Amino acid sequence: MRALLFAAALLALAGCETTGPGDIGGIGAARERFEASFAAGDAAALAAQFTADGAVLAPNLARIDGRPGIQAFWQQFFDAGVTGMELTAAEVTVNGVNATEVGGFAMTGPDGRGGTGTVRGKYMLQWQRQADGVWLLRRDIWNNDPPR
Repeated sequence: MRALLFAAALLALAGCETTGPGDIGGIGAARERFEASFAAGDAAALAAQFTADGAVLAPNLARIDGRPGIQAFWQQFFDAGVTGMELTAAEVTVNGVNATEVGGFAMTGPDGRGGTGTVRGKYMLQWQRQADGVWLLRRDIWNNDPPR
């Protein structure tokens, strides 16, 4: 299942103000927390960065709702040997307590032949600012670029 999950990711693989890749309204800092949790292999910390009704909309998989399911989802990535995730924001749009981020990703993990490979693709994240000012993910969706 773990190998299948990573293989699926490899084959199919988060007043209005819009900016480039900067830290508009704290979104850059929230993205950095996500990347740091991923680098640490901490699925619980990743899940905690989602709203209670958060969802992951991963390619070729059923929708994953709620923090327990999201934690289990990311844990499968780590168990499969995925070691890195880099997010590069191309645009961030903030509208009140909601923000949308669009960008590209690079994910590193086993290539299935005893080596390491990198999957690249696009993502869109929907962020929601909480009452305490912290941005949490509400939706995370992505897809892979075609193989090179």
